[in-house]
Amino acid sequence: VRKVVPGHYLHVRWSGDGGLLDVSEHAYWSMAEIPFANEADDFDETHVLDEFENQVTESIRYRLISDVPVGVLLSGGIDSTLITAICHEQSLGKVPSFTMGFEDAGIDEAPFARALAKQLGVQHQEFYIREREVLREWERIWEVYDEPFADSSALPTVALCRHVASQVKV
Repeated sequence: VRKVVPGHYLHVRWSGDGGLLDVSEHAYWSMAEIPFANEADDFDETHVLDEFENQVTESIRYRLISDVPVGVLLSGGIDSTLITAICHEQSLGKVPSFTMGFEDAGIDEAPFARALAKQLGVQHQEFYIREREVLREWERIWEVYDEPFADSSALPTVALCRHVASQVKV
């Protein structure tokens, strides 16, 4: 058993005589097919930035369509701040934000998230996780993720989602 490489598909051929199975992997997409922006003849930085903003805003707007409460996980980083700001703008401030904090100030992003939520005017809640709770999540992580991966934020993210599940569903 192995994972199919991103951007690829498997072609399986079965030979009736002898029960031979031929499996081959083929690419259906490649980054090499995409022209680089700086090589494009009609590259316009303003247009590209406007299009990026439009695409992100539309993507978030689409995900705010829900008949159940919606929330956003705010870490204080660039990605989650951008998403939180657009959610706030799109929903007139009705989307709350949630953050997982840590006892170790060296890895705790909660103060950044708190400051950003305040600046944006977003209803914000913080939850804190202790080492023993992280170990408890470790025992249950297989219930959430279907494959191993190396993301140290997986455990606190699962714990945070368990906390917010009683308040928001999306």
